[in-house]
Amino acid sequence: GVWSIKNSFELKLGQRILVEANVFENNWPDAQDGFAILMKSVNQGGGAPWSETSDVTFRYNILRNSAHGVNLAGAPGSKTAVPAHHLYFAHNVFERIGDGSYKGGRMWQVSDIERLTLERNT
Repeated sequence: GVWSIKNSFELKLGQRILVEANVFENNWPDAQDGFAILMKSVNQGGGAPWSETSDVTFRYNILRNSAHGVNLAGAPGSKTAVPAHHLYFAHNVFERIGDGSYKGGRMWQVSDIERLTLERNT
């Protein structure tokens, strides 16, 4: 058995979430595109059209040694999920993104997010 590498942290649905003071490290493309953090709304299987990712605060975290940083998408490929909204990213530190063995370099990839706040990320 070979282990598949995916995201360091992923949300497909959830509300009123605080992600604070964590270290996310060592993520590269394998079974996913190499984004350390992924947030979106997904109605996986089609039986939960109320699926929603919203009111997420992501702050004071360190992301290091990753091909890419953060991928935020409303409700990719879904017409039956509530698009992700009200996401707040502040005071996060990104180190060695797309550097060395972790080829890539896209810090932020954002599509169809309403009410996104990015503050003091370095």
